[in-house]
Amino acid sequence: MRRGTLAELTLWVGEREPKGEIVVVVAGADAPKVDLDSVAREAATRADSGERLKTVVAELAEATGLRRKDLYAAALARRADRQ
Repeated sequence: MRRGTLAELTLWVGEREPKGEIVVVVAGADAPKVDLDSVAREAATRADSGERLKTVVAELAEATGLRRKDLYAAALARRADRQ
């Protein structure tokens, strides 16, 4: 097994005559970092605009991977801070 960047592996293969097949496994991108505070701010803003907080939190939790409970509590705290 050989690990490296695609450029490194290309050079490595170019230097030798490979025997048989070559399999390249590419790792996916890291999951984006989600900031609970910014998502809670969005949830609170949408709720202040008339959307139901529970529905907004469910949508945002699904989209971001955050826990509903955590997001709901943070959004409630955000709304309380505004008042």
